[in-house]
Amino acid sequence: MDALYILKNSTFDNFEIQYSLRSLQTHIPFIRKVWVFGDKPTFLSCNKSIIEHVPHEYMASPLGFKSPVTNTFLITFLGSIIPGMDEEFLWFCDDFFLLKDFPPEEACKDRYYEDMSKVTTRGRRVTLAPHLNKRKSM
Repeated sequence: MDALYILKNSTFDNFEIQYSLRSLQTHIPFIRKVWVFGDKPTFLSCNKSIIEHVPHEYMASPLGFKSPVTNTFLITFLGSIIPGMDEEFLWFCDDFFLLKDFPPEEACKDRYYEDMSKVTTRGRRVTLAPHLNKRKSM
């Protein structure tokens, strides 16, 4: 199983991804390889056996998308089809931190929030401004 990090313009000198990678190494030792898709952290080594950087252009250009890719859904899709990446992978962002061990059987569990085929409404808008939450009566 691999890990995929989606990285866009880190505002904290890549400190978050450094700590996230350390927590990954500590709590998920079964990860085969880490892929960083998007911007390249300054601390990455040239050794691609453990962690590899894949720039936007590598995946976007051959499929006809302009780079840099800014759409989160498109970035996630392109990241999920990186050649050489295991078809089973854990998706991370630089601000994801593991605080305890995460066994392989937990990583392979199917998870979902709801059966999307049975959803009739996706809820209502909630904001911090109470006057915007009022619904108009029909």
